[in-house]
This record gives sequence, C-alpha cells and structure tokens, in this order.
Amino acid sequence: MEQPNIPNFLQLPTQELLDQFGAGRHKPGSGSAAALLGLVSCKMMQTVITVTRRNAGYAPNMPQLNFIESRLTGHDEPFFREAVQKDSEQFDRYYRALEAKRLARDEPERNRCAELARQELMPATEIPLGIARQAAETTERGLSVYDLGVRHARGDSGVAVSAALSSCSGALFIVYLNLRTFREGRWAQGIRTEADQILDLTA
Repeated sequence: MEQPNIPNFLQLPTQELLDQFGAGRHKPGSGSAAALLGLVSCKMMQTVITVTRRNAGYAPNMPQLNFIESRLTGHDEPFFREAVQKDSEQFDRYYRALEAKRLARDEPERNRCAELARQELMPATEIPLGIARQAAETTERGLSVYDLGVRHARGDSGVAVSAALSSCSGALFIVYLNLRTFREGRWAQGIRTEADQILDLTA
C-alpha cells in the first residue's frame, strides 16, 4: 500500500491540531488524544514544580520534586510526544487494510486483507496499552506533585492528575474495544490481563 502523508501533529498550530481532531477522520484519533492528555499532564506538573521552586518555604520538598521533574522531562513527556504520532500512524495502517478488504474483488483477496487488518490491529492495541501504562505512572507522579507542590498551584496539580487519569482510562477503553476483534488466544489474554491490572491500579 502507498504510504499516506501524515503531518507531524504536534508541530501544527494549536487551532489546526484541534480542528484535525474534530474533522471526522480516523487520524488523529482517540489513542493520539489520550497521549495528548498525558502530555498536558506532564506540562502542568512542570509548571507546579517551577512555581514551587520559587517558594523558599517548600525547599525541603524540592529534592523529591526535582526527581519527579527529571522523570517527567526525561521519560514521560518524550513518551507521550512520540505516542501522539505513533498511534495515528499505526491506526492508519489498520484503517487502510480495512478499506482494502472492503474494496477487494474476490474472496481470496478479501481474506488476505482481513488477515492483514487483524495483524495491524495488534500493534494498534499495544500502543494504547502502553499509553495507559505510562499514564498510570504519570498519575502517581501527579499525586505526589499535588501533595508536595505549592498549595496555591493546586488547581494546576489537580488538572495534571485529572488529565493523566483521563489519558489512562481513555487508552484502556480503546484496548478493551479492540480486544473484541480477537478470540481469547495467548496474545489477547496477555493484553487483557495487563489492562485489568492497570485498571485496578487507577480505580
């Protein structure tokens, strides 16, 4: 299949990015939106840590907050940035396989495209599972920032925690939805088990 021209979504102006999400197309889709929420969470936490650093009364909390910030900037934020794009690119491959199946001229071609779509849906399920896994960790960092950060920035901390939780729950929703396509083989069972564990952690 010819590779489509997919823009780098995070390099788009904000209004254009939002319009892309609202344009009724399959990309950027729900997985990319979940990753974007995770990225917003990271940025809100960075703001709280920066504001807290300016308040001398919170100096005893700064070693832990500095460590959290290093994890946010060195791991969480790069992960979510990559996932915004990666999810859209992978889901597009799945979508194009479904389109090829719909346009197939005979049964053998239809079966071939159906199997290709099934194979493409597997990484399209693993990516949101990874988003959920990462968002669960980011939520824990957000709770720590809420407790340790300056009190007058708790609105920002609350948004950070809420965004991370939304990232996690939204990504899990995608995972469970995609699993309906698969029978309970070893791969599907492993994905479902991990999704259930993440759900339990964030319940």
